[in-house]
Amino acid sequence: MEMNDTELSGIEQSGTELSGIEMSGIELRDTQLRGLELRDTPLCGIELRGTQLSGIELRSIQLCGIELRGTQLCGIELRAHS
Repeated sequence: MEMNDTELSGIEQSGTELSGIEMSGIELRDTQLRGLELRDTPLCGIELRGTQLSGIELRSIQLCGIELRGTQLCGIELRAHS
């Protein structure tokens, strides 16, 4: 799955595992993400506004150009390839 220049608004996502996803130019506004697991996923040009992220697990993730505005991060785990 490839998501480019996508705007997601008012999305509530819980208990999801995404693997090998390429996400670029994503804009999340007023979004709640909980219990999300990302593996081997490059994240580029991500903009988070008014977004709550909790219980997120990131593994082997490339992060670049990430912008966080009014965003709450809790229980975030960043981990190298295990």
